[in-house]
Amino acid sequence: MIKSILIFSLIFLYSCEDVSTRRRASSSSDRLSTDSSTYTDDRFNTVNNSNSDDTTNNGNSSTGTITTPSDVSSDCKLSNNGTSGFGYTNNLIGDFSICVSSGSNTTVYFQLKSGVQDAQVCFIPTTNSGNVITYIGGPVCQYVTDNSVKTFNIIKNRVGYTGSAMTGVLIMKNQQVAYPSPYAQTSGQVRYLNNVDAYYLCTQYREYYNISQYCQAFDSVGQYVYHQF
Repeated sequence: MIKSILIFSLIFLYSCEDVSTRRRASSSSDRLSTDSSTYTDDRFNTVNNSNSDDTTNNGNSSTGTITTPSDVSSDCKLSNNGTSGFGYTNNLIGDFSICVSSGSNTTVYFQLKSGVQDAQVCFIPTTNSGNVITYIGGPVCQYVTDNSVKTFNIIKNRVGYTGSAMTGVLIMKNQQVAYPSPYAQTSGQVRYLNNVDAYYLCTQYREYYNISQYCQAFDSVGQYVYHQF
């Protein structure tokens, strides 16, 4: 049975809800990190995996055969035929499967029933403590245009978090979207920003200035999926 994964809210930044009480189809937390330690901004540069030797396409969608990587756990639900058997579904990206390699906790396998034709797909690694999540590395992006299994090699390069366990990922398209105020300087207007840049600004204002309105605006646009492993 396909499980439903929600677009989890970043609005309730001060929620005290215990995430252990929620369904584990893909659990969530409601707020970004409250950490205020210093780190260098250049750690959030986007890594393009599309032409990397580390990027692997498993299977041939044109023949209807999908090759499952050998180092996935037994509970990993990848589609063998590219049309059924996916682990999750979401309004933003449709039916999909996502698994962490049993051999490396920074290797993530990702499969979409209907590929994304208009942009790259980006993964931002996160860790959580209770109901607080924070990113631990910059985005890794590649094209996912068919239903073959793609390999994302995650980079944990945020200063102070390189030893943190990756407990989830934010998934978003590498494209510009209209974001409302306060991204736009004038109320009622919009500013076009790349989703990755909009998320980064959200975290900066939240963590350094305790300003939550950017994350509220980011959440209201809804161009991300949070998946907890």
